[in-house]
Amino acid sequence: MNTKFGLLTYPSNNLGDEIQSLAAKRLLPRVDFWVDREGLHLFDGDGHSEYRVILHGWFMQHPDRWPPSASLSPLLTSFHLTEVTGGPDSLGLVPTRVLLQGANLEYLRSVGPVGARDLHTQELLERHSVSTYFSGCLTLTFDERNPEEAEDVVCLVDVDDEIANACRSRTKSDIRLMTHIHTRILSQTDKFERAERLLSTYRRAKCVITSRLHVALPCLAMKVPVLLLNVQPDQYRFRGLHLLVRNSSRDEFLSNRVDFDVEYPTPNSDAYLRYRQLLTKTVMEFIERGRGPASENITVLQPTAWALVAELSDKLADMTRQRDAVAMERDALLAAPPANRIVAMISRSARRLGFGWPFWTRDDRRPDANSGGPASVGNRAEPILLEEGYHSFNIISCAGRFYALAQSLGPMDLMQIEREELERYEREGSCVIGKSLFDLKRRVASSCR
Repeated sequence: MNTKFGLLTYPSNNLGDEIQSLAAKRLLPRVDFWVDREGLHLFDGDGHSEYRVILHGWFMQHPDRWPPSASLSPLLTSFHLTEVTGGPDSLGLVPTRVLLQGANLEYLRSVGPVGARDLHTQELLERHSVSTYFSGCLTLTFDERNPEEAEDVVCLVDVDDEIANACRSRTKSDIRLMTHIHTRILSQTDKFERAERLLSTYRRAKCVITSRLHVALPCLAMKVPVLLLNVQPDQYRFRGLHLLVRNSSRDEFLSNRVDFDVEYPTPNSDAYLRYRQLLTKTVMEFIERGRGPASENITVLQPTAWALVAELSDKLADMTRQRDAVAMERDALLAAPPANRIVAMISRSARRLGFGWPFWTRDDRRPDANSGGPASVGNRAEPILLEEGYHSFNIISCAGRFYALAQSLGPMDLMQIEREELERYEREGSCVIGKSLFDLKRRVASSCR
């Protein structure tokens, strides 16, 4: 029998749907047909072919149109069951109620195991005796970018003006405002092309801040530093996925209480990689055998266990980083001259108490409140030499930031360096700036490999 592979299309105006289908497309050997998510029940084959399709994403606007046609051979993975009713023509039906009863429920049981995109969906399916596991999202399988592709651009996707203004105050990079919502009627081809362009833009970004799940997860896969803002009303849709991507509330971001530096973004966590591997393996087996792995063949931990392991792993990593940072600061202080050591210890204590500068300095030496990054160094507190000769750099603390200056620059007074000069040193690699001593030393060591 001839095998044909299909791709989901959508009646929505959110290009996040198309981005999910593009993730599925890159795993399939080819695409022979398109099928609308809301019209799966109408699909009719030729009787001589097997029509395989991955059913992934948000289900669904019209739950009365479930189950899919018997002509389709589906793989259900990256599957989300919504509690949100569709538009005016959706009869007001709640998908989680309609799909989890009667013949609709029996269908889900017959095509399992179902890869649940989130823990909410997984728990719903488990309660209704559907074989299931936590798969994560297909968008976690996009290819990693080449670091050389990165440009000095910060992408803000579907964020409000206050968030955008906060970002502008924290970086010198260009800001690009973007959205996943299109307001014009587009052909399906146009929607896929727009989604491709969005992905290409994210791939080249210095970092991305967004309220959209299907911006955050593709960026995670492409290794683009990303922060997800928890502002969507249906946060149950993010359960489990929150453990994979940096995220914060809107208020935490605006008050700068989140560990995400727009000017100097650090890499994302690699916790998603296990799900990337599982998704790829599942789709490959579907291509070869016409179905996903049987329950007994899933060799990864079950989703709830994975979520706990991921959460504990992240917490342990944070504790290790904090421990290492404290140890490195301690070693640097012990190696510093006695006078510098005392000043540095007092300065560090003052910072922890909330002082932005050492409290004994004159008012005219306080840092400019509107200053961000390494600018206006001349207005900042007295620099403190912490370590000489670390990979041929001198490490200096100044007003809550750490600076590594190449010894090849010769004697320098950090208080007198102008913004333009310091930026030039950064571009040349003879100056590195960090928010913590641990981060600074890591970056210096990496640049010297």
